[in-house]
Amino acid sequence: MIMKDKLLTNMLVGLELILGGVFIYSGLMKLFNLEGFVIVVANYKLIPTIFIKPFAYLLPFIELGFGTMFLLGMRYRIVRHTLSGLLIIFIIALTVNLIRGINVECGCFSVISDQKSKSSEMILFIIRDIVFLSMFIIYNFYLKKEKNL
Repeated sequence: MIMKDKLLTNMLVGLELILGGVFIYSGLMKLFNLEGFVIVVANYKLIPTIFIKPFAYLLPFIELGFGTMFLLGMRYRIVRHTLSGLLIIFIIALTVNLIRGINVECGCFSVISDQKSKSSEMILFIIRDIVFLSMFIIYNFYLKKEKNL
């Protein structure tokens, strides 16, 4: 039983490292080029113009802050749900633009504001985000199991 508990704990820590690291890296890449990220957000054509700049300036700090908390093992519900919610928003934003035929640069890990992704790349971005979201679902499921031990 102790071996099983240790394996479960190690798996949770591994998921914290992977997912926390993803959000930290993503937030840092956006912070290095905030003006470029503003253009990327505008290209999605999903939020009113007045909110584009505040959203683009706030998102990297949310990713960096909550990613850091998750990486450090802060297993608070607000941290897990915020990061999962971001992934759901990213999946929806990419899917809506794919359906509308608007090819946008993802803006996930690099910000090249004048570059557009191909539809096939957007599908890969959606799949990648679904995989990350699945990792959060697995994490939450096993976190509940660990607490019940």
